[in-house]
Amino acid sequence: DDGLTRNHVMRNSHLIDLALPNVRPQHLTETISRAIVTQMSRLNTSDLGRYMPYARQPRAAYREIGKRWLQFSGVEASPNDIVITGGANSALQVLLLSNSLIELPILTQTLTYPGLLWMARTAKRKMVPVEMDDQGISAADLERACRRDLGKILYLQPNLHNPTNTVISEERRREIVAIARKYDLIIIEDNAASAAPSANMTPIANLAPERTFFVSSTAKSLSPALSVGFISVPSGWANEINTSIRTSHLYASVLNLEILDAIVRQGAIDEIFESNRKLIQSRIEIVKKVLHDRKLRFHPEAYFAWLDLSSEWTSTGFASAARAQGIAVGSAFNFLLDGGSPPFEGVRISLTGTMVDETFVQALRNLQNLLTPTSMYDLAVQSDILP
Repeated sequence: DDGLTRNHVMRNSHLIDLALPNVRPQHLTETISRAIVTQMSRLNTSDLGRYMPYARQPRAAYREIGKRWLQFSGVEASPNDIVITGGANSALQVLLLSNSLIELPILTQTLTYPGLLWMARTAKRKMVPVEMDDQGISAADLERACRRDLGKILYLQPNLHNPTNTVISEERRREIVAIARKYDLIIIEDNAASAAPSANMTPIANLAPERTFFVSSTAKSLSPALSVGFISVPSGWANEINTSIRTSHLYASVLNLEILDAIVRQGAIDEIFESNRKLIQSRIEIVKKVLHDRKLRFHPEAYFAWLDLSSEWTSTGFASAARAQGIAVGSAFNFLLDGGSPPFEGVRISLTGTMVDETFVQALRNLQNLLTPTSMYDLAVQSDILP
């Protein structure tokens, strides 16, 4: 009875959250403190008492910060074509609410960023699922959808797909650009999930700058508390997107911009990014050791892993079973477009949901136990969560 009681308490009061990632760059508190001291001495205090003047372009100094930030991802943008928001979610909202894009249907991979799903559902926005494989979105299925005139905006995460960690190859990026030009698609390229943005792959924004909005953010790589979003927009679009920001009040924080400016000037970004990569790699090694016989997808810039369940479980069944063991994971269903079907069953596991190694290892061991045939049989006897 005591064992059952302890299990009940653990399952209901001490949930280990491996569904959502945390951000833990080393030395960030000290870095932010130095940045605040540096910038507050030079900041025009009147800026702290007014909204950003988004009736026009934000001041050149802030757009220069955006230019430097986007360069980490390999995007070379003119300051005149950089728009600043309160984060990546804000960036997506102001794009989708802009006058020229507000009613256009969206094409995207069958599994996609849940923040976009929420925005589309609340706005009753049409979203069209496009098939995907181990290289990301299918160029052939995208063209089939375009021939049927199903969508005009293409939303992609080419460098780091959330949740599966797939990366679109250079060859397929060029195929996608050719299709976009052929059918006059607007492309939204989202790179906000990266914990350490790099220029390892050619951004689609560099291949098709005339039609691509590139979205980046500081939340995953620095801290959610320092969230600033930057959008590289096609030439001539900045005024319209800034108007969308002004009408929706999705402003960037002046204080966050100043702190980010100081961090970049101090040369601390590389150290923070390297710390993020080391943390991710250390957690990847732990996952490989504990779940050694499972098919997993990792990315050196991602705070999450994708666990392929093959035909053993449905993703919702496994997520329910894990929760009953006191562990939250991200079911594929949470990322699934309405009307779509999962291209493969799996769950997203946060590598940094808990920062305590012992707790992380124990949670992974519990997941591994769920994947053993004996455990699956026992659960099948007790419930209907298995396929």
